[in-house]
Amino acid sequence: TVLNTTPLSRDTRLLVDKVASQIFTVKKLDDSSSIGQEVIRCNVKLSLEMIIFVRRVIERSASLRRIPVSQTTNLKQQEILDTVWKRLKPDMRRVGGLLTEEWGEIGFQGRDPSTDFRGMGFLALRHLDFFTRTRTEAARGILLDFSRPGCYIPFAVTGVNITALVVELLQARSKAMDLRIMTTVDATERLPEEKGSRTCPADDEDTVSAGLSVLDHVYCDLFIAFGELWVSSGPKSIMDFPPIFHTFSCNTRAQYASTR
Repeated sequence: TVLNTTPLSRDTRLLVDKVASQIFTVKKLDDSSSIGQEVIRCNVKLSLEMIIFVRRVIERSASLRRIPVSQTTNLKQQEILDTVWKRLKPDMRRVGGLLTEEWGEIGFQGRDPSTDFRGMGFLALRHLDFFTRTRTEAARGILLDFSRPGCYIPFAVTGVNITALVVELLQARSKAMDLRIMTTVDATERLPEEKGSRTCPADDEDTVSAGLSVLDHVYCDLFIAFGELWVSSGPKSIMDFPPIFHTFSCNTRAQYASTR
């Protein structure tokens, strides 16, 4: 409870030491220098560090969600959206400017794509950018599948739904998600060293960024998996989206709830 409610500072070592001390007291672990006791104390602290690290990733993802998307006022976001368009439609030049119905070609629902990111904010745009950049051919293939008569659903808006599912898995602290994030911590960073000589994973920006990138990859995996399910389900219209996505979400939650 303390780990989940105590605000995280820039230096989480104090929180680790505080909670570890409480555990040692409850479990009656003394300050004996015996190898057995020392190993137990070390493992407890390392476990606490990993739990706090996942919390840091959760907080960082939440901060990205709180950043609004506005291509008309944010040049960087405008450039990201333009780049996403070019990756998905390399042979089609958008001629209507920033605000145009042409955005519907890649699955936005109005003239301003910014409005479709409400709720998931910049995190959803980050995911869409990562997907189209690292798995360009897969993204183009899914866009094509989603654009077929009878199979149509908006590609970009579906991506926002995928981001929401990723966030749900993260906030639920599903075992598979936690483990994937924890494995981004380099093994050498987990080794016991002299007190104060090692930075906690949650306090290292590169390590936190690596943990956050797990969400990008999970997003890609889920988008591809849903694309395959959508096509294989033989939808008759866009009205089939809610039940099919509901089934997909339930199966994904069950899958991530168990360790693999």
